[in-house]
Amino acid sequence: MLRVVLLALFWNQFATLAEAQPTPPIAVRAVAPNAPRSPEFPAQLKRRFRIADRTPIAGLAFVPGTEGILVLQESNVALLLDRQTGQIQAEWKGTFAGSLRGGMAVTPDGKHVAIGALQRVHYLTLPDLKDGWLFHPDVETPRSAFQQLAFSPDGKRLAVGGYGWPVHVLSTVDGRSLLTEKAVVESLRMLRFSRDGQLLFMAGAASSDAVPPPIPHAARWNLTTGTVDLLEKWPQRSSAYALWEQPDGQLALHGSQNSGIRHLDPQTLAVKSTTSFVAGWAPAVSGDGRRYAFASRDGILWLYDSTMPNAKLGEFSVETQPDLLALNHDGTELLVGANNGDVQWWRLRFPRTSDEPASANDPENLFATTDLSSPQVSEPDEEGLVQFEGHRGNILTLTAYPDNEHVLTTGFDQRALLWNLTTRKLDKRFDGVPGKAAGLYFGAAVSPDGKQLLMSGGQYKGTHHLDLWNPLTLERRVGLAGVTDTAHEVAISADGTLCAAGGNRHDLVVWETKTGDEKIRIPVPVPANNQNNFGFLAIAFATDGKHLVSSAGTTVTVWSLESGKLVTSVETGQCQAICARPGVDEILIDSGRGGQFYTVPKLEPKRIVPFPQHFPCAAFSTDGHRLLIGGRGQCDVWDVPSGERLFQRTGKMDAVTMTPNGKTLLFTEANTLVAMPLPE
Repeated sequence: MLRVVLLALFWNQFATLAEAQPTPPIAVRAVAPNAPRSPEFPAQLKRRFRIADRTPIAGLAFVPGTEGILVLQESNVALLLDRQTGQIQAEWKGTFAGSLRGGMAVTPDGKHVAIGALQRVHYLTLPDLKDGWLFHPDVETPRSAFQQLAFSPDGKRLAVGGYGWPVHVLSTVDGRSLLTEKAVVESLRMLRFSRDGQLLFMAGAASSDAVPPPIPHAARWNLTTGTVDLLEKWPQRSSAYALWEQPDGQLALHGSQNSGIRHLDPQTLAVKSTTSFVAGWAPAVSGDGRRYAFASRDGILWLYDSTMPNAKLGEFSVETQPDLLALNHDGTELLVGANNGDVQWWRLRFPRTSDEPASANDPENLFATTDLSSPQVSEPDEEGLVQFEGHRGNILTLTAYPDNEHVLTTGFDQRALLWNLTTRKLDKRFDGVPGKAAGLYFGAAVSPDGKQLLMSGGQYKGTHHLDLWNPLTLERRVGLAGVTDTAHEVAISADGTLCAAGGNRHDLVVWETKTGDEKIRIPVPVPANNQNNFGFLAIAFATDGKHLVSSAGTTVTVWSLESGKLVTSVETGQCQAICARPGVDEILIDSGRGGQFYTVPKLEPKRIVPFPQHFPCAAFSTDGHRLLIGGRGQCDVWDVPSGERLFQRTGKMDAVTMTPNGKTLLFTEANTLVAMPLPE
């Protein structure tokens, strides 16, 4: 508050931050899915639940013996939904801090649910969600939320764990700690009891400071004897996603090291067999230990039955970026949660017998279809919001074209989609190569004249590339040489003659767009102690066409485009966004407490636009009169000459910008582009 008061007194031409808006009531809309492609389609979408506040989901679970499903949101809300109707049967609002991805577990009898929080575990009765909590002074409190929870088969014990602190087994009667294990596996991804409740399985990764590798990633804890068996020791950057007991008594371990499921002998812990497949996340195991589901990078779900010789059941698109999965006890139903707050309920039907090939379960080859989603555009709602859905995974970049009509998005599904705001249709689509990281585009910029599009692709060294494209046809024109890794920051000069790219592991390079020739190279800064080397976090061409401004570490620097030499620099703290104001020699940078205006090239500080946090997104209107800053759940639109805030929006927003005429707000929610009119 003191900072806001001082800013208001010193820069009285700018308004103070708006008062917090009251939290709207939660609403859930059950959306009937499209008709299945075939009546025998083995994975049938039964219902989609769209939760109005769009808060990311922290937990999902079926309630055994009922039609209920539990949804835990990062906004401290647990909802009990009827999966047939989508109606809210009960609602609970917690008291722990938000944005802590605490875990959730339901007792096998469906009578209680445990929700992990910071320094406590809530213990709620079902179906009314009355709150109690499990905590005892002898339980070491975590540095983060209780993120992994598991009930014993009899429901009398609860195992809790998280990142970098002990695993506890608590009594569900009085909350006291029965057993403690000093975190052999430090960054847990899954806890699970054996069928007899005598063993606890732990899977995850080691902390970043654990040395020397190889280090343990999976372990079996005998709760009777107190002994711990290490199942695997992998290199430091590996992870174990899941460890569980199969119906035949063998152990199954899924990890990133030699991707696949390893089947282990329960006595000797020797590897008996391996089922290979792609790496993934969001693992879910059915209650009986038979079926296993996880999500791959491009938004595809993979399903396995560990009891079958040909274990793979199939794969299919869920038309969103899967963030959390949950299977029911026998693996016939699946819940999919996305970070835009939506939940999907799938019915899984796999009729083939153990001696049939996988193709017998998919006679129409539906699982092999690479494109199960088609672009969909909604009608404007009461606020004028229009949703554009065409990506199968999270959107990575958002770029508004200077014609105020086209918007380009790229996503984890390796697609680049060119949307038309006027016709509300998809004008052009470019599909990358599924499974190839080269098709991931992390940086995109379009020139002010709309004739040049610069996109940076690849996820890591060896797959990286940087290309100039035709903005409207999405055809590559020329490749730019000289980058040594993926460039996350790209920019094009105001006159379109120069372009630049930088990243955290390679130099900042400037090219001529007409020829593709390299013009300037600026080495990536490496501090003397090699600590906090963030590389280039943001870059922008100055309006004067003579200077390039970059942010690296905690320093903002102005470079001469003629000589490539440093002109001046200033210590600002970590800066995630730089934006040049059209028509004047000013830039706006993210100062961590707002948007700070500086002159170019001298970097003399001027006025501040208040903002409560770092912002990764900023955009000016073409006339330089309107400014948008935002990201991470809030965006503001300001009138620059008067210092008046014209508009504020809070809620789920991953990336945000506006059309150059300042009339339309654009933001992304997971795999969806949203457009809404801004006030005149």
